[in-house]
Amino acid sequence: MFKKILICADGSACALAAARAGAAIARHYAADALVLNVFDHATIGPGEIGAWAIAIDQDVIERCARETKLEVEKSIKPIFAEPATPYRSIQEIGHPVEGILCVAEREKVDLIVIGSRGLRGMKELLLGSVSSAVMHHAPCPVLVVRGDHVPRADGEFQEILLASDGSERAENAAVVAVEMAQKFATSLTVLNIRVNLASIAIPEDEEELLGDVTEDRYARHMLDQVRQKVGGVAKAAGVYCTYVQTAGHPCDAITRYARSTGADLIVIGSRGLGGFEQMLVGSVSNYVAHHAPCPVLVVH
Repeated sequence: MFKKILICADGSACALAAARAGAAIARHYAADALVLNVFDHATIGPGEIGAWAIAIDQDVIERCARETKLEVEKSIKPIFAEPATPYRSIQEIGHPVEGILCVAEREKVDLIVIGSRGLRGMKELLLGSVSSAVMHHAPCPVLVVRGDHVPRADGEFQEILLASDGSERAENAAVVAVEMAQKFATSLTVLNIRVNLASIAIPEDEEELLGDVTEDRYARHMLDQVRQKVGGVAKAAGVYCTYVQTAGHPCDAITRYARSTGADLIVIGSRGLGGFEQMLVGSVSNYVAHHAPCPVLVVH
């Protein structure tokens, strides 16, 4: 599934954590790793051009970009050295969002890995700014590396949590989550959220199937749907799944469950139905990416 991975790097602590995660995924998938630094010339200050400089010319921009690229490469080189993981390093000059999306399209990458906070060159690389925009517009899944449970030193994932409501986008997320669990040789926890019936419109075919719809009956129905849809994919991949259902608003319930279980990766669809009504980037998945205690993989 992941044949080419774009790893966004600026030398910050979060970007280094993202590089560890990206390198580990590249190894497990035997994927091509592309490390990108986007140099934003708007971040150049007096320290780079001299206190008496009147204007920033192209030569200054290119010099600062080269220096930044060297700094970034120096910081990430050890991550890809042990164990040895081939990668290609490139740099774009311009706005971070435009640079990331442009390279993702041009290189036809299958996954973007990005940190939740950054430094110069990926200024304010965080949720609510760069990474939110990337999640909105990326042509592929986006892994946002954030939280207290950032990848271990080796970048491995051991506790993968899939948030699912059985919708089409959740099915796409399930395929990714199952393959991640298979590649990292771990089990998968599948979380479904009980819904407040008053807050959703139940499809007519489900009303006919369920008859007298009660909240408990509908909750069991939804969990069965999730178990059926995820289970088939997991069985084919040889991945063991544990299914859990909890109550609460999806935003809080997902992050709370991840925190209580020590999950080190959450996989979630960018849109959903039913239990995650209107799961748009900007609502549930965006909230989870903002507040989760661990990296979040948003699947379109």
